[in-house]
Amino acid sequence: MSIVQEAEIESYLEISNEFGSIFVDLLIDARPHEETLSRVMSDLFDFTAGRINAILTLMREGALWDAEMLMRTVLETTVKQAYICSGTSEQRAVSLDEYCNALPELNALSQSVKAKKSLKATAGSDVGTESLIEALILPDEREAEIRERWPRKTRATISSKWSFTQMLSSIEQQSTAMPGFKALGGLITNYGISSHLLHGDESGIGIIKDRRRREEEERALMDLAHCYNLLDGIVVCTMVSAIAMKNAVGGPVELLHAAHSKWLELVDSRRKVAVELAERWTKPQ
Repeated sequence: MSIVQEAEIESYLEISNEFGSIFVDLLIDARPHEETLSRVMSDLFDFTAGRINAILTLMREGALWDAEMLMRTVLETTVKQAYICSGTSEQRAVSLDEYCNALPELNALSQSVKAKKSLKATAGSDVGTESLIEALILPDEREAEIRERWPRKTRATISSKWSFTQMLSSIEQQSTAMPGFKALGGLITNYGISSHLLHGDESGIGIIKDRRRREEEERALMDLAHCYNLLDGIVVCTMVSAIAMKNAVGGPVELLHAAHSKWLELVDSRRKVAVELAERWTKPQ
């Protein structure tokens, strides 16, 4: 059973869809003269949209922790979009070249090395398993070609640039970033929580157990606040995608500002849940 009323979910999705429409319009306008950028951004946006649909399904079923883990994927992909679109046109060209050409080869090389180790570890297992692993192993000459094109130091530099923390740091340093980018900062705590959940470590398990131990009324408020946080994350990520595209290709800002204002009003209207929780947690025992 859904923790949040469907009408409330729809109010968030209406704003998210506004940002999505702005993104698509900018994409269509840019496609004739920014073919590679448009293709990459479209692929990333479509991927994000699919994960958002899954998050909504999980949230409606009350599976908030599973939705939280999936939100990490949405956040990482959104940061990637913002990173690709940041900086000058020359910097964007470098980012696109790395994304389209360098990263696939570096990932293929890394997978090949790991697959060789796995094949040794699973020697003598069933043929099907070995065949799946062997499919990831590159021919020796292909590995050598990649290593020559991307020496170890260069590989390390590129991989570091495309790490989540480095991309986020780069975005924050861009003077062209619109205020909406600051909203990403509010999701970083969630990113850390989702890491614990994904790894199934003591902190991640502890967070879930702590929620379960709460009294029913308090737990219900926490679940409701959790849902609002997930919905805010969806809006923020679609907003940042639209802002990133606008920064890269230009265009009017009025629609972005209008949608952003609607979201701020919606957030303010939900503030009472956070206030009630804060009062509970700060009240003298």
